[in-house]
Amino acid sequence: MYLAGADIAITDLDYWLMASMQQSVLSGSVFFGLALLLALSYAMVLRHNLTTDRSSGTRNGLALEAHLRHETKSLSQLAILQVNNLEEIGNLYGTAIAEQAFNQCLKQLQQHLGSSFRLYRLSFEKLAIRRVAAISDEDLHAKLNSYDFSQPVLNDPYVLFTVTLGVALSPAAVVLENAMLAVNTARLQQQSLVVYSDNLLALKQHLHTNIKMAKEVREAIGHEQIVPYFQPVVQISTGEIFQYECLARVLRSDGSILTPDQFLSVINRSHLDAELTKMMFIKSASQFAASKVSWSINITCRDLLDDELQQFFLDYLKHYPQPERVYFELAESGVLPQFERCREAIAALQKAGAKVVLDDFGIASGVGMADLLQLHVDGLKIHGSLIEMISTDPDAQLFIEHISSFARQTQLIIIAEMVESKQSLDALERCGISYAQGYYFGPAAPVPLRYYERGSV
Repeated sequence: MYLAGADIAITDLDYWLMASMQQSVLSGSVFFGLALLLALSYAMVLRHNLTTDRSSGTRNGLALEAHLRHETKSLSQLAILQVNNLEEIGNLYGTAIAEQAFNQCLKQLQQHLGSSFRLYRLSFEKLAIRRVAAISDEDLHAKLNSYDFSQPVLNDPYVLFTVTLGVALSPAAVVLENAMLAVNTARLQQQSLVVYSDNLLALKQHLHTNIKMAKEVREAIGHEQIVPYFQPVVQISTGEIFQYECLARVLRSDGSILTPDQFLSVINRSHLDAELTKMMFIKSASQFAASKVSWSINITCRDLLDDELQQFFLDYLKHYPQPERVYFELAESGVLPQFERCREAIAALQKAGAKVVLDDFGIASGVGMADLLQLHVDGLKIHGSLIEMISTDPDAQLFIEHISSFARQTQLIIIAEMVESKQSLDALERCGISYAQGYYFGPAAPVPLRYYERGSV
């Protein structure tokens, strides 16, 4: 059969159409194969980039984690090496020299260890050494101990590393954590090498407790379960309540209460202290807004120098009734290294009407009488360790008398904390101290004590 007006048979047309379709399928398959090959190549390049340290060209922490996940041996051996002075070298010679020295150390160490071990760079100053060959457990220790870290890594400029090592032999799922724990323990104990053992198990459990505590406190902040407890500060001569210190407590879901000694170190190291301080300030300010009594909250140097938190305080104090009733108890530790900034921040709070008291005074953190004059604080709170000794130690009593005399001459408020006996209270009064706080007057409570009658405790 022919098409009208054309010299083409239907059978020829079918043949050409079929041939065209086959050619299209073949071309499509070729292009698909090329695209797949290109995608696989890109994936391989991406994987290499993600698992390789750009500076040194060695494997990184992601590569180590992947290799540990696929570990088939029941136990894995891993060492963590930390260069303790790499940041110092970078500050002295520049980052480029520090990186050059670290890369040279990697090269020398790999040559020394041989192919039985694989190196991974975990961070700027840490590298991991993983055993990949079936050798004795002690061989890694021997290899590391035989490497001479006392030799300079570079001679021009002269660069010498000080290192700390931690070694662990553990199941692959926990070997990295255990090796990290070992190297951190070595640094804290100022040892060159620590091997993870059951002796560190208690410390490991403590770290896990910290993780749980940080999560619990974070959730407590999010659900506003941080509550203030109030402990009175009493004027010794009259027994009248001069002020309340507002102390943070965590209200747990089961109704129990966490005290600062249980959570405060975790708060500080987790950098949750600004959120805690802000919540405590808001709740304490609300509690005493309609009162005429003074109140205080605790702040750290980090709180004081937090620009956002400082601005929050200043804005809040603008609209707060009688802001002169608000006291900030500034922890003494950390003030000296940031002295000028602290002085300016203290002045800003005072300009807004609040008062600042230096807390924990007298525990040898370095703030002296001359520093107090320049800080222009409104008062001091004497550390409880001195108060505990006042009735039995003449030197402690003499020191407190000296502080009291200085305070009278400079018109500073002096508060003695941790007063727990009548003997201590009487000794403080003889020294000329006007205000006291402690269990002798009453513990911190969820409702402020309305009055204290001297001799009633």
